[in-house]
Amino acid sequence: MAQNDSLSEFLETAVEAAKRAGEIIREGFYKTKHVEHKGLVDLVTETDKACEDLIFNHLKQQHPSHKFIGEETTAAYGITELTDEPTWIVDPLDGTTNFVHGFPFVCISIGLTIGKVP
Repeated sequence: MAQNDSLSEFLETAVEAAKRAGEIIREGFYKTKHVEHKGLVDLVTETDKACEDLIFNHLKQQHPSHKFIGEETTAAYGITELTDEPTWIVDPLDGTTNFVHGFPFVCISIGLTIGKVP
């Protein structure tokens, strides 16, 4: 498979994962949130965790040999080393503070590095 074909496939996988996780965010937006602190000022909700799980599961199903760095898993388990292997880097709910306060300005950030190049 040519590199461009792979990149198109990777993009398609990321977009599908983001759309699925977006549904979780939409469903949780106006519900009461159970908020935890991650460090002094960062917040995390069950929605962050559910989105990261969904995104990682979707990406792993499509690309089982790839590596993963997620904001929530990294916060919980420590720093993950970035290698030359294809690595997905995910912030499953970028804008958690807005989400918690009901401001509708959030997104899902999904990036891919190959050889440490985004």
